Amino acid sequence: MSLSQPASYSRAQIFLHWAIALLVFFQLIFGEAIGEYGHALRDGETPDSGLVIMGNAHIWVGVAILVLMLARIALRLSHGAPALIPGPKLQETVAKAIHGLFYLLLIAAPLTGPCRLVPENQAGRRGPRTDEARVHHSDRAAHRRRPVAQVRPQGRHDAADGLVESLRRRAVQSRASSQIRA
Repeated sequence: MSLSQPASYSRAQIFLHWAIALLVFFQLIFGEAIGEYGHALRDGETPDSGLVIMGNAHIWVGVAILVLMLARIALRLSHGAPALIPGPKLQETVAKAIHGLFYLLLIAAPLTGPCRLVPENQAGRRGPRTDEARVHHSDRAAHRRRPVAQVRPQGRHDAADGLVESLRRRAVQSRASSQIRA
């Protein structure tokens, strides 16, 4: 570990900072495609080429973020970092804590990404799907067949879309349960 504190960041440190920032920005904008890609694969469907490209891009950009973060940490340990601008002790402590959390997040996110490969059952727990959960997820096939640009990110539906989705789930579940009883 470097004991000296340089007056400013090196060009390599600045490059790594902005390269990682751009890759994270890419993940935030286009990262939802990996969920649809995963659902299609788990449901035994063939995803369209756009979904395959975006899903694979998400994976490889995550790997790139991890590798660049490790290089950034190694560079910081070997070359050091400039001192913080003097300020209140609490502000310096919070700044260091947030910076450490960012580093932790930028390493943990790519490492935990493969954990999403294990499918969820109907209770939302990771593990094999039951037949009822397969019926529920097969209802999403029409949503996945739209081009990637038209797919709305999960979790960001407005109230009307949420109501429609809830009603559709209930209809599918009641059809599935009536088929099981018959």
